[in-house]
Amino acid sequence: MKLSLLISLLLFTMFMAPARANQCLKAINLLSEHINVPKKLLLQIAKVESGFGPHKTPWPWSIHIQGKSYYFRSEKAASLYIKQLLAMGIKNFDVGCHQINYFWHQDKVSTAQELLDPLKNTSIAAQFLVSLKARHHSWLKAVAHYHSSNLQKGLAYAKLVFTS
Repeated sequence: MKLSLLISLLLFTMFMAPARANQCLKAINLLSEHINVPKKLLLQIAKVESGFGPHKTPWPWSIHIQGKSYYFRSEKAASLYIKQLLAMGIKNFDVGCHQINYFWHQDKVSTAQELLDPLKNTSIAAQFLVSLKARHHSWLKAVAHYHSSNLQKGLAYAKLVFTS
């Protein structure tokens, strides 16, 4: 039983994960050409935020809530989960490639499900990083504040981004 589960996970990681992750990578590549954020920085944040599997592949249909991450096989499954969260009155959760927090960024989308779109998600992340860099005058501090307004927590996060 364990062997068949291991084989299934291996096949899923080999064949399914790259196709889905390519959506995050395509969005990063496209937007890094138009927004003044280093491509490697966007990629490293996506790996830290939504990284799945041994290579920390950015995952477009991931949701983080109350300290736990969920990786869905499809946009539809992730969308249904978001619908359930909202029906329970929960708005504080992170979504997608760059784990955009719906509570803090709901003004940038018409529905929470829009955050599952890798291009929209990456665009919001990039714009947020640009605004943080303008305010804090360095990419290190911008990345720290991307994660938390608490500088100590943010710097620990930035260390993960810059060293992974």
